[in-house]
Amino acid sequence: MRLIRLRPRPWPSRLPVPWARRLLRLVVLLVVAALLTLPWPYLTLWRLNAVIQQGTPQALAPMVRIESVREQIRRRLNKEAASHIGEVSDPFIDWIQRSIRRADNDGLQQSVTLEWLYGLLSMHATPGRGFLPAVSQAVFVSPVGFRVRIGAGDIPATTLRLGLGWSGWRVVAAYY
Repeated sequence: MRLIRLRPRPWPSRLPVPWARRLLRLVVLLVVAALLTLPWPYLTLWRLNAVIQQGTPQALAPMVRIESVREQIRRRLNKEAASHIGEVSDPFIDWIQRSIRRADNDGLQQSVTLEWLYGLLSMHATPGRGFLPAVSQAVFVSPVGFRVRIGAGDIPATTLRLGLGWSGWRVVAAYY
């Protein structure tokens, strides 16, 4: 009886069709890109937490598009415009009304500042750990959108919306 020796076929270096090799490379590249991209907003959240623990409100500037935060609040006030801001609490509505009632037309310009956002996030911070223990949800809402819900105990939950831009993930909306 004669034994047949089967030689292992090297794979994927010898794919039978030339386009299959390119397709395999593309798939591998996309998987690697996805694995590198998925933790990126979580890293931004960690950096925000570090600023709240040790920094000043001005240190938030590279991680926040404050004009976008103001614009999202303006859009929320306009019933016909789409906004990233979802369901808001009564205290948030009261705060907006007080901001708008100011004598000048720049109520939101003066109220929605880095100091305001710093205070909003600091409310949820615990000494030595920041606000990360209070994060109850951190999910992708789109390929370029990430929502973070921060809620602890009696304090109304704060929701941040992060958006992906050329300079990375940045806060583009905040509400409670």
